Amino acid sequence: MKKQTARIIVSVAGVATIVLMYVFFNQPQIILGIDIVLGALILLAARGRQYISCYAIAFIVLPIILDIPGTHLGLWSFGTPDFFGFPYWLPFFYGNLATSFLYVALTKQGRG
Repeated sequence: MKKQTARIIVSVAGVATIVLMYVFFNQPQIILGIDIVLGALILLAARGRQYISCYAIAFIVLPIILDIPGTHLGLWSFGTPDFFGFPYWLPFFYGNLATSFLYVALTKQGRG
């Protein structure tokens, strides 16, 4: 796949992750399915060990740093908490965004 085509796919999938999360916010099963499909699309288009590592780190670390403390301190809450006070789809959401941002940034610099 050409880098230009892959960059468009990853960019559109990253934006779609955000937009569809807002559209289907009260339907967590749909968001989870969409995030899994978009994550697979991003990782297939990006193709690289650094992108898989970025996805895994964002998947694990960002909910721990951002959401577990906030929900347990009562700063915010989710309508459908499923796991430690945040929805199941949230790690996939973070993984998709972090990986798409990294891919676009590195290919823009010519290093991706």
